[in-house]
Amino acid sequence: MNKSDSERIATVMLAAGYESAPLKEADLVVFNTCSVRQMAEDRAVGQIREAKKRDQKIVVTGCLKNQQQFIPAHPEVDLFIDIHDIADLPNKLGQETPTLDNNYFHIKPTLTSPAQAYVPIMTGCNNFCSYCIVPHVRGEEQSRPPQEIIEEIKGLIAGGCLQITLLGQNVNSYEYQQTSFPDLLEQIAKLAGDYRMFFVTSHPKDLDFSIIKLVATYDKLCPYFHLPIQSGSDRILKMMNRKYDRQRYLEIIKEIRRQIPAAAITTDIIVGYPGENEDDFHETVSICEEVKYDLAYIARFSPRPGTAAAKIKDDISPATKKEREKILTEIVNKTALQRNKKLVGKTTNVLVETSRQKGAGYENYGKNEYFKTVKFASDQDLKNNIVPVKITRALAWGLYGNP
Repeated sequence: MNKSDSERIATVMLAAGYESAPLKEADLVVFNTCSVRQMAEDRAVGQIREAKKRDQKIVVTGCLKNQQQFIPAHPEVDLFIDIHDIADLPNKLGQETPTLDNNYFHIKPTLTSPAQAYVPIMTGCNNFCSYCIVPHVRGEEQSRPPQEIIEEIKGLIAGGCLQITLLGQNVNSYEYQQTSFPDLLEQIAKLAGDYRMFFVTSHPKDLDFSIIKLVATYDKLCPYFHLPIQSGSDRILKMMNRKYDRQRYLEIIKEIRRQIPAAAITTDIIVGYPGENEDDFHETVSICEEVKYDLAYIARFSPRPGTAAAKIKDDISPATKKEREKILTEIVNKTALQRNKKLVGKTTNVLVETSRQKGAGYENYGKNEYFKTVKFASDQDLKNNIVPVKITRALAWGLYGNP
């Protein structure tokens, strides 16, 4: 979502006559911030301070703009602006600019790649998971009209875009009048053109089995599901206000494996949530062993201001969080390697994101339809092309092959 936001920020600034510049040489830096985890917030603060040392004008948007305690603590920031008001940024900087539609969704993004695009279908979140700051800083769910989304995607396809990712904090809860997320997904999957599609993120409480059937039916829908579990313990899930239990989650996984055996499944996990005891943690260990994830984004709990979890004593030591993260990482590395080995000898389609000259040829990196990173050599620059690659070697976090 932040990448998508930044592409819209670029459109606004370029329309106002600004030019992009290397970070250290810029007159103005717009920080599009994330505060989902303390680490992301700390990184932004460090970069803001470095910009101040360079005497650059500093604008902050994104999550940190809506953390009220953050604003008075950072007088070095010249301007805070909500991402949905980004069309007004040049005016606030005293720069006369052509009038842009002030509807955030109507700002055409300046794509960082001609081959792939992020299309937000909604903003905000209504779930209020106890640890999550997103509903507090992004507001309530707001779904875009389906025809508006489809017209944007048609334009991308006509422009040669090969990969489209639908974005939402919880895409499964998309709803506009009589159109649900499965309805929207099928309408897009039926569009003519040479493209493929991902969608993120899916909340387990709202994932309808019809979505799995659509992915199994339409080749344009990539066989990849990002399905955050957060914890394998029903007790912790209830404390997190996740509104599903372990059994429901495993039913979804079973249905994905039944309809699409080769599908890649990734997840998010929080270790060290307040009150997480050894039994709770071992429930998370067991679900990782049972599901056999292709990848997991594992985070140590950090309290986010204003959330329900921030009011609970953070009683798990940093050392315990680190150890639990290590244990889960080792399990996921093992299962990811097992699943990746199943692709050896098979051909997958890789969208090349990076192509570097190496000797007389090129070294290419990109993602395949399972959202796995693939590296391969070629005799020409293949950036922004989808290339069939036969997999020859598997590691836990990536694949090697030949075109």
